[in-house]
Amino acid sequence: MCSMGGINTQMSTVDVIIGTYNHESFIAQAIESALMQETIFDIKIHIADDCSTDGTQEIIKAYFHKHPEKINIVLDTINRGLRSNDRKFLQLIRNSKAKYIALLEGDDYWTDPYKLQKQVEFMEAHPDCVMSCHPVQVVYSDNRSKNWKSIYGKNDKEFYTIEEILDGDSFPEIPTPGLMLRRSALSSLPEWIGDVLRVDTALHLLFTGEGKLGFLRECMAVHRKHDHGVSRLFEIDADYMQYDILRVYMYVDQYYGYKYHHLLRRHIRNTISYFLDKREVNPEMVEDITDFCRRLPQGWRYWDIVSPLALKQKRQSRCTYIFNHIHKTAGTTFLLSYVASAFDEKDRFVIPGTRPENDRAIEGLKQHRKNYLIIGGHHAYKLRESYPHARFITLVREPVSRIVSLYLHMKFHPGFLDFLKKNNIDINLEELSIRQIVEGNISVLPGTTLSQGRNFQSRLLCYPDPFNMDTLFNRYYLVGISERLDEFIFALHVLDNFPLLLFNNRMVRKERENFQLTDEDRELIIEYNQDDILLYREAKSRFDRIMEEIKGAGFGELLDDYKEAIKGFQQLTGCDENRSMPYMPGDGRAAVLLERGEEAFANGDIDRAINMFTEVVESNPSPLFAGAAYNNIGVVCYHMNRIGDAMHYFRKSLQMDQNNKNTILNICEILNKLGKHEDAERLYASFLKGG
Repeated sequence: MCSMGGINTQMSTVDVIIGTYNHESFIAQAIESALMQETIFDIKIHIADDCSTDGTQEIIKAYFHKHPEKINIVLDTINRGLRSNDRKFLQLIRNSKAKYIALLEGDDYWTDPYKLQKQVEFMEAHPDCVMSCHPVQVVYSDNRSKNWKSIYGKNDKEFYTIEEILDGDSFPEIPTPGLMLRRSALSSLPEWIGDVLRVDTALHLLFTGEGKLGFLRECMAVHRKHDHGVSRLFEIDADYMQYDILRVYMYVDQYYGYKYHHLLRRHIRNTISYFLDKREVNPEMVEDITDFCRRLPQGWRYWDIVSPLALKQKRQSRCTYIFNHIHKTAGTTFLLSYVASAFDEKDRFVIPGTRPENDRAIEGLKQHRKNYLIIGGHHAYKLRESYPHARFITLVREPVSRIVSLYLHMKFHPGFLDFLKKNNIDINLEELSIRQIVEGNISVLPGTTLSQGRNFQSRLLCYPDPFNMDTLFNRYYLVGISERLDEFIFALHVLDNFPLLLFNNRMVRKERENFQLTDEDRELIIEYNQDDILLYREAKSRFDRIMEEIKGAGFGELLDDYKEAIKGFQQLTGCDENRSMPYMPGDGRAAVLLERGEEAFANGDIDRAINMFTEVVESNPSPLFAGAAYNNIGVVCYHMNRIGDAMHYFRKSLQMDQNNKNTILNICEILNKLGKHEDAERLYASFLKGG
């Protein structure tokens, strides 16, 4: 056999893969169009049928018996749906040993007997080309037809990269009967491709990520559109088609390690816009989309796009958040100022933390059939057993400080001595030692100890497989570090659309503040808590990676803004006040502007100071920062002897933040200066009483 165009006739075998279902009227023409191909290399035709209920399988069998050397058939005796046929189709691609693969649907056909020869010659001449296609003619069931000229209409090019394919508002349709793939370009197909219907789109993106798409200008195939075609099913259920293509984009984004994230985001946003533009959206579809994002390892990358859809659709079955043992991890400030401020009572449930109360709380929760997300500290009391399908989020506490906290709680908590007496436990709290806590020598209830023995934290979180880190991190949706509570809150905001709130979590009891841990006690804790220490190190490492990924996904600026806001909040409120205000994206900038304005005022630059404070107000920050800015403008006016203007801005400050101590003292000073001493005393007394 002579060689043509430098083609190696032994290596250039083409596998033709035909997928079909109920194509009795079309399948013969599809098979004939493959058999008529004139090539200088061997081809093998593989046909996959999903238990057609018409005469399709009989036609396929007849061709197989007539051409057994050229045709291989995979026939199902049970109809398993579109995905099943796609999976057989994909399995044929996976199993192919050919150099090239040509795809054909059972209701399409090729019109040029040299189609395969031309495409192979083209791809042999361009080894960097991993996929090629050509125009096809579209024929409708009413015999209308049109030419599907190219993937970009009139702007034909010979080669396209994946960046060029994605760099548009809509993904170009590449006709399947015109496709040829270079099998070596993709060593293996990802498992998820069998779970989507838009297999063609997935293949286009998977292959072109490995090389170029080549375009031949000659029309060599027909693509049918009829009432029983797959494309017609997509038209009937357009919502599901959009959901399916959305999953393809997100899967592909993950597959490439988010290399093309900036391009795919546009297509994801356009797909979500389809749902946002609808007057009514199926709540189950919204639930499917949001749940799919949450299940993806880095689904939070899309939450800023998807969350408007979740907000648009008021779900009938709301998610209820269970907060368990948080107050032992992050202080009561977290429980009071964050949880109470961020969630309505009907959407949150707090488990107290003591055993009998926990039991009653969990029994009460079992009566409600709701979707729970459980957020806990280093304690998962009975919740894992009671709610095996719930999502879990936890904070891991540094092991040494956890033991110290337990010791100080036992020794100094006002009600603990009464608890011991009530249970007939004879312990001298003055002589209580950390060694007793660590070694678990103190019996509180029958069969238990205060510390529950060594490695308490690991055993609880890794239950029922103690100390298995993989089990832990596969089970928990997010594991954070309690010492970095602010970042943990930010991660919750990105991952699960939690509200961002500023709060002060630095309220520390005096006994803890003054406590000095001896080297001997520290070594004892480390000796008895090796698994806890390993757990903490692993959790810290993973949390660091999560925060880096969040910043790398475009949330870095918002995170910096949030940190600046927290810093400014703590400067304004001090460490002894328990205040909570809603966080807004302008707060980070507001904190910086306030600081610069105060520096300018201290240096005598009045105009710059007023400009800085005015810019704070115009940046639309949270009431806390707006109130501080109005107060500072009032102070500037006061020093310029503009008393009326000063009072005006002080009142605006109180409208923003009625508990602003500085503003109240400033008003009292003006009232005293005006001789209104009784008014000043009443205002200050009212402030002290909290009124």
